[in-house]
Amino acid sequence: MGLNHYKRYFKKGFLGSGDYLDKETIINDLQDHDIILNKRKQGITNWDSFKNFVPEPDLMKSCKVIKEKFLEYYYDYIKLLKERYLYPHCIFVASKKLVYEYCLWLFQYLKN
Repeated sequence: MGLNHYKRYFKKGFLGSGDYLDKETIINDLQDHDIILNKRKQGITNWDSFKNFVPEPDLMKSCKVIKEKFLEYYYDYIKLLKERYLYPHCIFVASKKLVYEYCLWLFQYLKN
C-alpha cells in the first residue's frame, strides 16, 4: 500500500528511463526494507523549503501541535526542520500495517 500525489510516479533508475516501478519490484524491495521512498533531494533547510509552500505561522503551529500532542516526536521534528535533505512529494510504498499506523498518527495530527 502507498500514498502518492497526482501525476507522481516511482521510476526505476534515472528520470529519463520511463521504466516505472512494478508490483514485482515493490514486493521484492519490501522484503528487505520497511518503506520505499522517492529520490532524496538536497538543498536548503527543510524549514526554508517548507516556507515556500506553507505560511510561516502555520509552520510555527505545526511545531506547537507536535510539542503539545506528540512530544516523543518533537525533538526529531526540530532536527528534521534543520536538515538540508528531504524526500519530496509525500509519496511512499510500505506494508499495510505501517501505512495504517502512519495514517492513524497523521489524521490525529491533522485534527489539531
